[in-house]
Amino acid sequence: MTTRFSPDTPPLRAIVQRRSRPWLPATGMLAAGATLSLLVAPLAGATPPPKASRPAATVTAPATVATAKTDTSRARAAAMVATLRVRTPRLAVQWVWTQPGPQLVGGLAAITRGATVEARARGFLRAHEALLGGVATADLRLDHVSQANGRDVARFAQSWRGLPVLGRFVAVAMDPDGTVRHLSSDAHPVHKPSRGAVGAELAQRRAILAMTQPTHHTPGQHWRVQSVTEVIDLTPAGAAHGYAVDLFGSPTARMVRVVVRSADGVAQRVTDRLRR
Repeated sequence: MTTRFSPDTPPLRAIVQRRSRPWLPATGMLAAGATLSLLVAPLAGATPPPKASRPAATVTAPATVATAKTDTSRARAAAMVATLRVRTPRLAVQWVWTQPGPQLVGGLAAITRGATVEARARGFLRAHEALLGGVATADLRLDHVSQANGRDVARFAQSWRGLPVLGRFVAVAMDPDGTVRHLSSDAHPVHKPSRGAVGAELAQRRAILAMTQPTHHTPGQHWRVQSVTEVIDLTPAGAAHGYAVDLFGSPTARMVRVVVRSADGVAQRVTDRLRR
């Protein structure tokens, strides 16, 4: 008996598909053809199922009261610089992103009056307080007055509610006639410093303990507390209340300052001071 095969016979159909679709594998051709027909069927008119909706991502900007005040202070400082440039076109200004006010302002020609260098410097700062980036002139206490390059220099230390702010100073340089020529500042406003239950007595013990750690330990060194000062420490994370503990080490006569945070009693940093 003779069997006739037509192109619709399953084995020949597979061969025809193989020749017309060389990308199909040699094995499982019938299954592949069935799978393709199932995949193509929805495209022939059937409506695909709706995709699952994904919740929209929300981005919360870190807009806080502190950042808003900083932006406002920076805008006021920039406006003051623009006013000074009208009077003094050759004004030289240097900004840093870490503080709202300019770090350096040179080429000034501001005439001031006063009986002392401090009085003349304070008069200039009050008239141009926007350059301090939100720090009030009343929060600056005189550190010292010196001379450099024939000019009088009044150096002020920043404070907050009577507490010194570590490492923040403002310096005003003027000619002998009281004309202000230069302003340098790293002052920064203080916004709600964090404060904890650690007191001065515990801060002293934590400071001495920090000096026994391998990073700072010196064999045979004995430490005693010279002074403890309540301070405000400005860090990238914000303002923090703490204590500056000054230690004296013997027999090397080494003097260090350890800043202990009152929030958790952690020694923030250790800095060497002048030796006796």
